Amino acid sequence: MQFSHSQINLYQTCPRKYAHQYIDRMKVSSDSLHLVLWSAVHAWLERLYEQVRDHKIPSLDDVLTAYQQDWDTQVDETQQRQGPEYFTLEDRETFYQRGINYITWYVEAHHPFDQQIPMDTEHRINIDLDDDIRFRWAIDRLDIDEDTITITDYKTNRSLPKDDNDSIKQQITLYALGVLNDYGSKIKHLVGNVIYLHMKKTVTWKITSEEMENAKTYYKDLAREILQKKKLRDKGAKESFPPQQNFQCNGCPFRMICPLWSHGYKSDEAITLDSLWNTTIKALIDQHSKISKQHKALEAEKKEYSKLLGQYGADNDFKKLYGHDFQLRIGESTRYSINKDTEETLLKKLKEHNLLDDLLSIDVFKLAKLFKDGTLDEAERSSLIHKNTSYSAWRAKWIKDKDKEWTEDKIGDS
Repeated sequence: MQFSHSQINLYQTCPRKYAHQYIDRMKVSSDSLHLVLWSAVHAWLERLYEQVRDHKIPSLDDVLTAYQQDWDTQVDETQQRQGPEYFTLEDRETFYQRGINYITWYVEAHHPFDQQIPMDTEHRINIDLDDDIRFRWAIDRLDIDEDTITITDYKTNRSLPKDDNDSIKQQITLYALGVLNDYGSKIKHLVGNVIYLHMKKTVTWKITSEEMENAKTYYKDLAREILQKKKLRDKGAKESFPPQQNFQCNGCPFRMICPLWSHGYKSDEAITLDSLWNTTIKALIDQHSKISKQHKALEAEKKEYSKLLGQYGADNDFKKLYGHDFQLRIGESTRYSINKDTEETLLKKLKEHNLLDDLLSIDVFKLAKLFKDGTLDEAERSSLIHKNTSYSAWRAKWIKDKDKEWTEDKIGDS
């Protein structure tokens, strides 16, 4: 299977969104001014260094004119897809000016671009990390100086990644592994060079063999994890790629089908219960939340609501439920027990996988995890242990600004 860094990054941000986009192949529009800015700046940089490679040095005026053309093209193409009022004039001007600031700083810092003639721009690399795992990507710029190749990547992010979780450095290090595979007989050293245009900051480091091996292991393990979860999904385990709430949720194109958000877009539903007369789902959600804050004497009624709403959420694949004024998260509680007549078969299976020492008393919760993550065959689970799953609604939260809650804000930086 073929991967890119953007795919891996999406999987780490939200596994469910990754599954929709790259496994289910749902068509998605990720148009935003962040993306327009990123595309326009990268298009300008690619054109700039193509001129430099031909020993043509443009002036700042020429550069800004070229950027404006790239910007207008990106905006026009987006608005043709989304409508003429998709971006406000105020937002367009803000992001356009960001690009002007990036370019002005970059040209003033590097003109007349005679420090180094680029070896290539948008350089394509493919690398096999395993028999069935291939990565592909395009490197923004490659420079060669005697026996050293420098890998340059441009970022429009408005913040620096932390040292203990620098996915950008890992990304460049994996790029280096591909460059080494292609040019290893001609070079001795590899250098990473990330230019953060927003902060006018350049980060450069020598890439070591150890770092490349660590990056290879890291990405191979992630790819293996994705492949294993895909196998489980193909067998019907829809929860193998769970949704993960994060800062990109507001702009997610799958929000209306996401278990964390989709119920908020549904119309209210009438429901009849003998003990509750006639009511609706959203009213029931709100009543559940109010009851949870009342005296213990009402606990029995609360549990009734919990059971009903939990099962409703499970039946409809909702991870959150939304009333008029409150929202609830759906929690899953599963209990396992050992089949007495197949206990010897289960022990034999654990011995085959060298897992018996970890489960001397057969911890059913650890055992469940082994089936869930694919260490043990899920198809054999039902014959070896009993599974009883129930659902309940929990963690009531006041919806302070419902209109804003459903607003699809633009996605974060690229």
